[in-house]
Amino acid sequence: LSVAAAICEDCFPPAPEGAERHRPVVIAMIGGQAFDPVPPESALQSRVDRLQEEKRLLVLHKGANFGVLFPELDAVILHGGLGVASEAFIAGIPMVVSGILLLDQRYWASRSAELGCGPKGLYIDELLECSEECESMDIFKLEVVHILEKMFDTTTRRQPSFGKRLCNSLMGRHTPRKEYWRERATKVKEEMSTKRRRGCGPDGIKQNARAVH
Repeated sequence: LSVAAAICEDCFPPAPEGAERHRPVVIAMIGGQAFDPVPPESALQSRVDRLQEEKRLLVLHKGANFGVLFPELDAVILHGGLGVASEAFIAGIPMVVSGILLLDQRYWASRSAELGCGPKGLYIDELLECSEECESMDIFKLEVVHILEKMFDTTTRRQPSFGKRLCNSLMGRHTPRKEYWRERATKVKEEMSTKRRRGCGPDGIKQNARAVH
């Protein structure tokens, strides 16, 4: 809930010229977290109550059908298990993998970053730390806010580093523009859809069976 409240209050992504800027609306799914309740009279609970009254935060204590929910979202922050990560890939939305990062959660965090669908995996506490990139510019901004503003920013073109451009120039190679996480997530979805149309199942079982047998 601390992460959800910070996003609601502080995230304010840039918008294209002439378009209105909007703060995000957040769905926080906290089922199974009864071991770590928010004290009723705490400042955090007051923030959560206010944001819910403003209809900018929806707190759910039960699960949901991610196959139905995810296509309606712009991005997700998830723990990185196989189920939710797969649903995010299929929905074509960028993801931030965060939590305690155990077992396959580390793999899916790395795989998402490798495919360009989001940043590297971060422990949950790191999301609430000051962003080092912003701190270097004397700006205080929580890491989760910085990541999501970058994720939603479509007003600038992301260029490769100077070193990479120089190296490619010397070798006579073209340096393509880096794609946004959202652009890459959409392309991954399209690639998966194409493979399904060619007879590959969405769960990979057929491909695995062919490779093994």
